[in-house]
Amino acid sequence: MEILAKPLRKLHTLSHLDLSQNNLGVGIQLLSPALVGCSQLNHLDLHSNKIGDAEAVALTDALVELGNLVHLDLRQNCFGALGASTLAQGIAKCSNLKWLGLGANTIGPVGAHSIAQAIASCKNLIHFDMAECCLEDSGAMKVVEALRCHKALTTLNLSKNCVGLSGARSIAKAVRRCTSLAHLNLAGNRFGGEGLGLLVETLSGSPSISSADLSDSSQFEWAPAPPSASVDEECITHKCSCLETLDFGGNRAFSSTGRIRTLCNWIQFSKHSLTHLDLRCSGLQRGGMEQLAKALGQSEKLKVLVLRDSNIGPDGARSLAQDIPAHALGQLSYLDLGFNWLRADGMESLAVMLKQCTVIRRLMLNHNQLGTAGAQTLSRVMKGLTTLEHLDVSFNNIGPRDLQGLVPTQGSFVYRQ
Repeated sequence: MEILAKPLRKLHTLSHLDLSQNNLGVGIQLLSPALVGCSQLNHLDLHSNKIGDAEAVALTDALVELGNLVHLDLRQNCFGALGASTLAQGIAKCSNLKWLGLGANTIGPVGAHSIAQAIASCKNLIHFDMAECCLEDSGAMKVVEALRCHKALTTLNLSKNCVGLSGARSIAKAVRRCTSLAHLNLAGNRFGGEGLGLLVETLSGSPSISSADLSDSSQFEWAPAPPSASVDEECITHKCSCLETLDFGGNRAFSSTGRIRTLCNWIQFSKHSLTHLDLRCSGLQRGGMEQLAKALGQSEKLKVLVLRDSNIGPDGARSLAQDIPAHALGQLSYLDLGFNWLRADGMESLAVMLKQCTVIRRLMLNHNQLGTAGAQTLSRVMKGLTTLEHLDVSFNNIGPRDLQGLVPTQGSFVYRQ
């Protein structure tokens, strides 16, 4: 590191420095004094460098002098609350920051409080990442409160932070204020049914959200949101028009008594923009599938649809075939219906839908008990699926003799008994 530090002291006009994934560790303590003289530096990438608390303290001395810094990436290091609290002093001096990555560090609630105070002065932030930082409710609440007035913020990642209901409420308030927010990742938290419902209600009324990841954020049924958080449907109609990607998988939110109406409204009002919908493991079942199919029937740009492990059965397959017209399937390239117990009669219904999927490339039908009859139905459809590159029909009670006509003319084929 001393070899690198010496020439850096003379590069006063250096604007971009990427030392990511070098495991510098204690070498940061030698690098930091050299960075002090790089007054024109605007891009600094130090992610994956084993920067601990001691190295963070040394780096702070340099950050205080780097007032022109626009991009700072410190993700995937190993500093904790002490290092974060010290770094916050340097970040506060970088008022021109637009991109800040602190994810995958054990910052915790205490360190998050310091970071929140620092980013309050970074009014130009566009991208902020604190995923996997052990924030919990108190830390997440402080962070989003600091971001509420950041009008330029477009990307926020707070995934995998053990955030619960209280944090969900604060995030919902912040989303209403951040009118430029386009990409929101809240996957892998612990919002519970009520928190998840509140977030969906709030996000469905956002005029700017184009991608939202709420996957694996609730182990409970989606509960009704408090009346004060409900969103007027007419308001949603006018506002929600730019959603492109929605990942809601792993939440088991839509049982027969679950709330699916708001989600379907969200999909309908995004019919001109929605391209990717992931509802794997969402407990749709028959009633939910009927409503969802009607909502998807209005989509114009849907390319990816994942309904894996949603227990839709033959009745759900029938809803897909009946309620989604050909024009809504014209761009569908990826369809995952694995683990849905479709059986042969469900495959018969699905065949009608697949005939309209003229550009489909990947089709997942594993674990559906199709049997010989289902395999024969699928083989008849295969003749028209000329763009198909990958087909998975594993674990369907299909014997080797039933495989004739199932292998795509190009790409890969997955089959296990």
